[in-house]
Amino acid sequence: MLSVAVGLLTAAALVEFLLLRVVNRATGHLPGGLQAVASGLVFAGTGAYNLAYLSAAVLLGILGWLLRGQDRILSSLLIAWVASLFAAQALGSTLVASKVGAVSVAGVLLVYFLFRSLRTRIVRVPSALGRFAPSVGRAFPILIVAVFLSALFLHAGDALSASGLGVPARVEVFAAAEVLGIAAAFLAPLYIGGPVRRASLVTAALAVGVLAVPLAVRPDIVPLISFWSLGFQMSLPMPLYVGAASCLAYALAQAYQDRRGTGYLVHGLLLALLAGRMLADLYLVQLALVGVLFLTISKPFPEAAPHPSAAIPAAA
Repeated sequence: MLSVAVGLLTAAALVEFLLLRVVNRATGHLPGGLQAVASGLVFAGTGAYNLAYLSAAVLLGILGWLLRGQDRILSSLLIAWVASLFAAQALGSTLVASKVGAVSVAGVLLVYFLFRSLRTRIVRVPSALGRFAPSVGRAFPILIVAVFLSALFLHAGDALSASGLGVPARVEVFAAAEVLGIAAAFLAPLYIGGPVRRASLVTAALAVGVLAVPLAVRPDIVPLISFWSLGFQMSLPMPLYVGAASCLAYALAQAYQDRRGTGYLVHGLLLALLAGRMLADLYLVQLALVGVLFLTISKPFPEAAPHPSAAIPAAA
């Protein structure tokens, strides 16, 4: 049941990304005949957005309930997130504290995910990459969490500034995190690990080819779509972004081929990527939370909550 919910969330988020964040952004640059088709696809993307939003909230709530016997702190934080999410949605912009509260809970969750990861995560690395690769690979979740925290800091600061409480350097911190995001992409293959496979190398090459087409045909709209879709301004040299896309594609292919032994790792990597680094709304924050949770979890998720009497020894 849990695997079905995870698959539904990942599929809905992927459809939302392709239709609502890519096709929608490119609609104005398409020929007239294709614009009507694109508009219909955008409507479908809105449906996928709503489905993914609700799926993520329900999934995090279910995991909070199921994990209460395995990690009470994590369970409490997940339930607190769901409560703060609905409070922020119900109150909207009428109460700054509701948005700041939700963002704060998300930040604490991300830090706790990272803390658990650094204690328990074992990185599988191809031997060809050398003995220092595991230590380097462990920086991947640190960079991912840092990127997401920079976005939460930006949005919390914006909310507080609207009420007269200025938060300095939030824009500069967010801008600097683009470098961390690119660095994380290059470290993704080290974190995922596994033997080097031909299929993964082909996938990485295909990613370069797919990105090269719009760069060659309409290089002016690529940074625009990148920023509105994933939050990357593409202010760094272009080869870095091409290399980052290639590394992420390789890591996704590796995680997919090892999905039986790595649990939800492939879902975590894909959802963290789809969240982007802007985290412009609470839906994207949820994708980031689920993504980092799946990237850093070290034990299988329980399919059912432990019975209250399970911890009570039977009477002699």
